[in-house]
Amino acid sequence: MGKAGLSLTPACEQLMGKLIGTGIKRMEVSQVVEDESKIRLAEDNLKKLIIEVRRETSARGTFPIVEENSIQGAFKKLQSLWPYS
Repeated sequence: MGKAGLSLTPACEQLMGKLIGTGIKRMEVSQVVEDESKIRLAEDNLKKLIIEVRRETSARGTFPIVEENSIQGAFKKLQSLWPYS
């Protein structure tokens, strides 16, 4: 998450990799991997998640280090984030 100025713990790297993999798989199953509007939506939602994760790390006092609870907290605030949740 270099542009956001964040560093991921190893556990968070695995979590983000799994999250992105889940999103890709959902797009494949839905057969929308070549739909530009769906790709843009997935990219926009990933950006929203990263922005919220950055807010969470600041609120938790761990900035610039992202821990799992920051990602989980961001997801709770965003609730539904297609195709990642």
